[in-house]
Amino acid sequence: VDLDPYVSGFAGAPLTVQRDIDGYVISGNGVLTYSQDGRTWTTDPLSPELAEYQAFTSSGEWAVAGTGEWQQRQTDSRVLLRSDGAQWHEVDLPGAESSWPELPIVSGTSTLVRQGGTGQNFWVSTADGPFEMYEAPWDWPQTTDGEVSGLTILAAPDGGFVALTTYNGVHPDDSDLADGERDPSSALISAEIWTSPDGIVWTNNGAPGFLAADAISRSIYVTIRPHLGELLASATYNGAERRDTGNTVLGDYTSTNGLHWAPVPGPDATRVAESECWIHTMNMGYICASIRIEPETMFELQLSKDGETWVDINMPEVDFESYGFVGGAAYGGVGDILFLNYGDTWIGLFE
Repeated sequence: VDLDPYVSGFAGAPLTVQRDIDGYVISGNGVLTYSQDGRTWTTDPLSPELAEYQAFTSSGEWAVAGTGEWQQRQTDSRVLLRSDGAQWHEVDLPGAESSWPELPIVSGTSTLVRQGGTGQNFWVSTADGPFEMYEAPWDWPQTTDGEVSGLTILAAPDGGFVALTTYNGVHPDDSDLADGERDPSSALISAEIWTSPDGIVWTNNGAPGFLAADAISRSIYVTIRPHLGELLASATYNGAERRDTGNTVLGDYTSTNGLHWAPVPGPDATRVAESECWIHTMNMGYICASIRIEPETMFELQLSKDGETWVDINMPEVDFESYGFVGGAAYGGVGDILFLNYGDTWIGLFE
């Protein structure tokens, strides 16, 4: 797909394909490109309401659209949109000078919208009513250069919401080293699981159940994400070779409520040739997409109808060296389309 070059001053992201009401949207370079069938593309909006925006990302009936300050929360550069099936409508998010919403998380009759960027607050709508802003109950130390705090909120398959808060800082063994000699995010300083039935009232359940009691201050990095109808948590090694992880067993764990976790036995379908992939749900089933760096750079895509049996896809030939450094690779699936972006953009249509 031939696309216009990146717009000067646009703080964008790698090019991705999103769903529009009547088709698809390519977003990422500051110029939205539209298609009804994935074959013919135009900069003329299929949905006139999107004409004023430079960036767009969607999930079901919800979308977030914005302008050149797409990644800057200090500006009113993003709005939340909702589709009635025929038109996009801007959603009112009260109580903030700069709303900067992320895509909603829907669980039961509650819809939660995070305030992105450095904001910890969020909006909640109950029974499809108006959104109200709530102050986040969790907190962690203010990060300094290199230290990393994380927050993930997901809908729990058993109902309600699950939030994982993490903070990674300097390993105790490095506390006396000079700033330039220590890894500022090599140790897990804190990790907590919070649960809520409605997105409004939250309970702190302490450390995640898949971490051992001695996990704190160890070289561990933890994440949580949705996967094939469950919550998938990963505990991975983080830091220099001399570190240890205590009694925490590294690997993947699944849960339906965020409180009770079971290790994933044997090889995991989310691993492709030693590269972690992300699962996308498509019309045809699931796609597992990743980019491998060693021993050579290449994209890897697999399809599955049931999440158990995976089939490799023949990929376009990408001359990675000829592109040099690009702003970032993008790959995934939406609707009937698979997409790759590495300097150029490829669209794959499958029956």
